[in-house]
Amino acid sequence: SNGAVRLVSKPSRSQVISGFPNADRDSSCDDPEAAQRKAALELATTKSLLILEPFFTGSHKQLVDVLQEEFPDSACFGLPGTKWHWRARASSLHFAAEIPRSTSSYKVLLCSSVLNLPELVALRPDLAPLLKVVYFHENQLVYPVQQESGKGARDFQFGWNQVLTALCADRVAFNSRFNMVSFLEHLDQFMNSGGMPDFRPKQLRALLEPKCRVVYFPLRLPPPLGERPPKAAATATATASLVLLPTWHSWAKATWASRSAVPCSRTAAHRC
Repeated sequence: SNGAVRLVSKPSRSQVISGFPNADRDSSCDDPEAAQRKAALELATTKSLLILEPFFTGSHKQLVDVLQEEFPDSACFGLPGTKWHWRARASSLHFAAEIPRSTSSYKVLLCSSVLNLPELVALRPDLAPLLKVVYFHENQLVYPVQQESGKGARDFQFGWNQVLTALCADRVAFNSRFNMVSFLEHLDQFMNSGGMPDFRPKQLRALLEPKCRVVYFPLRLPPPLGERPPKAAATATATASLVLLPTWHSWAKATWASRSAVPCSRTAAHRC
């Protein structure tokens, strides 16, 4: 198939890392699953868009679904959407081993802010020349924990990783204006409140703001009523659905939408 490629690793307690052999290991044995994976890896090296998703579930998966439908010339490497703390800490090393070494066809690397991008680029310098785009579903500077000390205090490292990832990226996209503005406006406060004794970085906003953009989360919507079969249209008219914005808790909003008032485009970016 010439369509998009997707390889989501299965949960495992160990991974062979030395020399990063995983991407190049021989799967010519009689294991059908291994042979299928090898074929997928070979096809992945022919794509131009490399998508990395350390937390492959929920809105993170939905975004990848839409992107791969719209851009079949893409290869996605993912990790199961569990234990996000450890995905944020360790996914860079996993992907460094998993992404094939033959990366000459890749032009763009797209990842979510769960990934520690500078760690990955340091481990795989062959990925450095790619146009690196990071998508923020949420930001750790204002969510989920803002308590600075005591029991339940937030881990400074997660916000720090996102700041470094944004600095390493060529383009930084946020799913809402609130998400982008809150990240930029809290940079100084975050650096001053994290317990860093000295040499706190300054002027971070001036470095980051020029490459930040709002890219609203895409929704797959049903066709307009006039384009549906009569029975489906009648059912839709009598049915209201709740559309929850991805990571709605970031800006505490939800939007009620009637299917009879759906925009004409099947793919629409939701504006809050």
